[in-house]
Amino acid sequence: MDNQDHSSDSRYLERLEFRPELRKTWLYFFIKNFRVVILLILVISGWGIYSFLNLPRESNPEVKIPIAIVSTIYPGASPADVEEFVTKKIEAELSGLKGLKKLTSSSLNSVSSIQVEFDADENLEDSIRRLRDKLENIQSKISTEAEDPQVIEISLDDTPVWTISITGPYDGFSLRKYAESIEDELEKIPGVREIQISGGDEVEFEIAYLPERLLFYGISTQTANQAVLMTNVAIPAGNFETGKFVVPIRSDARTTTIEQISNIPVGQTQDGTIIFLRDLAHVRETGLKKTSHSRFSIDGSESKNAVTLSLIKRQGSSILDTVDSAKVTVDNIIETLPPGIKYDTSFDMAQLVRDDFDQLGHDFLLTLFLVVFILFLIVGLKEAFVAGLAIPLVFFVTFGVLLSMGLTLNFLSSFSLILALGLLVDDAIVVVSATKQYLNSGKFTPEEAVLLVLHDFKWVLTTTTLATVWAFLPLLFATGIIG
Repeated sequence: MDNQDHSSDSRYLERLEFRPELRKTWLYFFIKNFRVVILLILVISGWGIYSFLNLPRESNPEVKIPIAIVSTIYPGASPADVEEFVTKKIEAELSGLKGLKKLTSSSLNSVSSIQVEFDADENLEDSIRRLRDKLENIQSKISTEAEDPQVIEISLDDTPVWTISITGPYDGFSLRKYAESIEDELEKIPGVREIQISGGDEVEFEIAYLPERLLFYGISTQTANQAVLMTNVAIPAGNFETGKFVVPIRSDARTTTIEQISNIPVGQTQDGTIIFLRDLAHVRETGLKKTSHSRFSIDGSESKNAVTLSLIKRQGSSILDTVDSAKVTVDNIIETLPPGIKYDTSFDMAQLVRDDFDQLGHDFLLTLFLVVFILFLIVGLKEAFVAGLAIPLVFFVTFGVLLSMGLTLNFLSSFSLILALGLLVDDAIVVVSATKQYLNSGKFTPEEAVLLVLHDFKWVLTTTTLATVWAFLPLLFATGIIG
């Protein structure tokens, strides 16, 4: 057959000769020493599996919002007074703050609100600390009638990841007490940042003064109130120094029972007899005024009083491990509570994340099977095995890098892996099909065919991969919160 009837690929293979200098490349070391390749595959697999099992999982990637709100209460002041005596003075103090990008303020009746936005490149914790330091001495510059400014951080991580309702045949005070005991144990879990409680009855102590007693002892309600406030405090009392240690001393006189409040000394008579609060008033335990009622039904049973607990996880902790630990803790505590106390989950972000990753794992295995099966039908068994092996190995390396960089496995990183899967399969198909074509020519050994393919296609594969990568390159230069 005339050469003109041959395809360009055939003519190229006929003219192609193996060059011995290709054996001097670093790729030849791995081709020649296949045991080293097997060892690398085992190491990468172990590293990847370990990293995958220990990677924190969550639905959304952790995004730090470089914004804080400075809120100041000025009781009874008009918006104009709040603007003049509070807002402008705080803005002047914050204008030279390092890393500040923008200040936005609003003055309302009795409230000053200033939004502080920092540069996205700044360390958020350091920026918040500098902001608090700036506000420490601001009280002397604003109106003395205004309260101390409060710094409120804006965070996407304030959303509860697990919410349960505690219910049982008990009143609101008892349920609240049981919920608080559960809260204390949940907050000991390393991944828990905060537990929010709603519902039930919160205890407060009511002091009902008896006018005739006040008149008899000659004590005013203001004097009695001041005595209660001055007694119910906890203050540092200095340090006690020994030869080797310095022990901090704290005076804690806070009152938590009716008996303690009743025994607060208010004054004394002319003959030196101490007058206690119980001599002037009735002290009783009541509940705070309720603005809402919480009831819950489990499995269609009659609804009962309920208290809701919402768990907020710490940044960087695994949502799955944190919620699983919380469930074990609650189950153990429920067993120690009185009969009839039950709980049910009303929201479980961990289960949603687990379902998403289960579906992702199913889709990944299905994709891997289809890729290997199609390559087996079209190219061959060996080529399908090589391409199929490359996919999990690249994923394992990615898992290891994510763990070492302190990143989480979320929908964004998972989507990136799926996107990279297409590129990986394309490159693998090109390499294995070209290798088989070189071998079928009968001119080269397997080692020579692999070296020639890698030499001939290295720039083609690199260029096509970089073209796709460069399409997303502008995202790396995005600034602000989106960046």
